[in-house]
Amino acid sequence: MQARGTAPATSTEIRMSRTLSPCTGHGTRKRAGTRNSGGERTPAVIRLAVTGHLNLTDESHDLLRAALRELIKKHASKGGLTGLSCIARGADTLFAEEVLAAGGRLIVVLPSRDYRETQVRPADAPAFDRLLQAASEVHIMPYETAGPAAYSAANARLLENADRLIAVWDGRPPDGQGGTADAVENARAAGVAVDVVWPEGAAVVPG
Repeated sequence: MQARGTAPATSTEIRMSRTLSPCTGHGTRKRAGTRNSGGERTPAVIRLAVTGHLNLTDESHDLLRAALRELIKKHASKGGLTGLSCIARGADTLFAEEVLAAGGRLIVVLPSRDYRETQVRPADAPAFDRLLQAASEVHIMPYETAGPAAYSAANARLLENADRLIAVWDGRPPDGQGGTADAVENARAAGVAVDVVWPEGAAVVPG
């Protein structure tokens, strides 16, 4: 998940549900599962979180959607699938749509109470609202306003509840603002496996 300020959008009711229960620890989750051919235990339902760039070029969307579809299909073949996303425009939205298309459950984590009103552009509101309604669970972090602290907290919540992080990332270094590279760095530090998705031809809108 990555976010920056944008024009306000029309408000919508957000469905609340129980608080996510953090796992017992990255790499030591005590969850039901099966053992693979190497004898390692894999979860019966794999939980994939996403982080990624907001401002993708139009040409990147089809490339990234196809790459995400293949990766999600690969992980989903091992059992059930749950995707965790902040459903920001760009990578978060593409990932969430592909999780649902694969028959998985979607859990949405919003960084703040004002996130939709202040961070979702009018053009992106229909997709945002559609994913919000399709989500099995919606959780809002305890921040009134969106900003670096709220984004970092949302990323931390995603990682606490994920088996793997899918990073739609061009490899640029962290900026300390709760963006994509920061989430990747935090995931690796916590021992969470990271799958980087950035096919040839993908690009971020300059500026």
